[in-house]
Amino acid sequence: MRKRKVNMVSEAALIDDMTTPTPEVVEAVRQLDGPILLLGVSGKMGPTLAELLVRAGAQQVMGVARFADAEKRRYLEDIGLRPARRRSAKGATRCAQRPPARRV
Repeated sequence: MRKRKVNMVSEAALIDDMTTPTPEVVEAVRQLDGPILLLGVSGKMGPTLAELLVRAGAQQVMGVARFADAEKRRYLEDIGLRPARRRSAKGATRCAQRPPARRV
C-alpha cells in the first residue's frame, strides 16, 4: 500500500482526507455482503470509520450508541448511517432491537 499525503490545512480537510477510501478499502468493502454494524459509533473513532465505510460504498452502515449528542447523531444520519439507539437496563447495556447485520 502506498503512503498518502495528509492534508492538515483545516479540520474539515483532515476529516475529508481520513474518510476518503483508498482503492484497497473500496475493494474490501465491495466484497462484503449485507449491512455493517458499528458499536459505539458516536465515540472518538466511530464517526470517521462510519463515513469511510459509507464513502467506500458499503451497502448499509448501521451504528449503535447512546447518541447523547444530538448534533453527532444528525451528522451520522446525514452521512448515510442508520442509527440504532442503545439503552441501559439494570447496569447492562443492550440494544432495544438488534439490527440485522452479520458484520459487527
